Amino acid sequence: MPDELTPAPESRLPGSEIEPILTVPPVVGAPKPNPILAVDNLTRSFGGLRAVDVDHLELERGVVTALIGPNGAGKTTLFNLLTGFDRADSGRWSFDGQPVSSPSPDLLARKGMIRTFQLTKSLPS
Repeated sequence: MPDELTPAPESRLPGSEIEPILTVPPVVGAPKPNPILAVDNLTRSFGGLRAVDVDHLELERGVVTALIGPNGAGKTTLFNLLTGFDRADSGRWSFDGQPVSSPSPDLLARKGMIRTFQLTKSLPS
């Protein structure tokens, strides 16, 4: 019988689930041990302007990740694509190990992919 003072493996301290990410080399494109989001060959153009062009991107589960860049770099467009508020020209991605084939914001939100908006406003539907 286990010692009552020894926590069960599933009751590890918060943050211990990110320990494997500490072994990932700090190199662009290095595979993550437990990605919640994986994106491949995602593009979106507006006329002649390529707003999003992502070869490969993985976001590790339980890790805060920032996307930074100047105005017009495509950050919001990328979020709109991933959350179903816009349609990609090409590419594929998966969320929590499941392919996202035809994203709809409400379905993705029910699966746990939610977003906030920079400007607050009521959604029409």
